[in-house]
Amino acid sequence: MIFEYIYSMLRNRSKAFTVIEIITVIAVLAVIGVIAYPALEQYYSGIKVSQTLRTLADDIEYARNYAHTRYDLVHVILDPVTESYEIQAGEDAGSLALIEHPWLGGNFSVTLDNGVDMNSTSFTANTIIFDKSGRPEEGGVITLNGSRTVTVLAGTGFTELQ
Repeated sequence: MIFEYIYSMLRNRSKAFTVIEIITVIAVLAVIGVIAYPALEQYYSGIKVSQTLRTLADDIEYARNYAHTRYDLVHVILDPVTESYEIQAGEDAGSLALIEHPWLGGNFSVTLDNGVDMNSTSFTANTIIFDKSGRPEEGGVITLNGSRTVTVLAGTGFTELQ
């Protein structure tokens, strides 16, 4: 008898969702989205800063290698005001010109992404100068977003990220 009742209920059951069920699911998803959005936005911002930090360090190491392999004087000019940097090379300080970007083509001039701030540098005149053997004239630190740093080591020109 009980089996007949269950069978009759299953046979007469509708095969579609009710409007109430659909509205409930949409409301639950909306609440989850509102709660998760700030956390995801902060996570994405941290990824963007880390990516920019790594790209800046890679570009500084590229400038060091460029100076060494081409036996050129290379300047990495950092501009915290416009939040950009460029790489110039030449035989001496009077003949510097922008080098070509190896992957993107065109001049090697980079503007940081929105949400990434170049707060300060400890280099004289905000410029990292690599001699013809790829050694920097001085070591120093570039600070992004107040606490993330790229350190250029004196003597070697290698970079460290924090």
